[in-house]
Amino acid sequence: MRYYELMMLVSPSLDDDSLSDEVQKVNEYVSSHGGSVIKQSRWGRLRRLAYPIDKFNEGNYVLTHLEMEPDDTRELEANLNLNEDVLRHLLLKIDSLPEIKEQNQPPQHISTTSEKTDEGTSVVEDTTSATTDEDTAVVGDTASETTDED
Repeated sequence: MRYYELMMLVSPSLDDDSLSDEVQKVNEYVSSHGGSVIKQSRWGRLRRLAYPIDKFNEGNYVLTHLEMEPDDTRELEANLNLNEDVLRHLLLKIDSLPEIKEQNQPPQHISTTSEKTDEGTSVVEDTTSATTDEDTAVVGDTASETTDED
């Protein structure tokens, strides 16, 4: 079995119950073919699309991490293509599952400092608590050489 990440963009015309039914259809397909849904998350009720799809400017995003056999993915994608309520989908094979972050953990604040070196190059340094030499990166060369030829 392999790990997959499925992102579905579902029609905004569906109410919460219909959206849950569409998601449940995918879950049942995976389960009936010997796979398992590991994690599933909805990205809010409606999100604005970058461009209209089928005359919709908003959509429901559903991200699913699942484990299933590679042979069953073709049929899953065929079913998603035939489903009129799924505007777009993307199924990706992933090597391992992403780490699940704790919900109660506050985000880590990262601050940076910028300095000029002797060569005029800007250096940005990460000043988090575990700073090492590997955290330093050269951003770009801001030196401008001028010659005085009179």
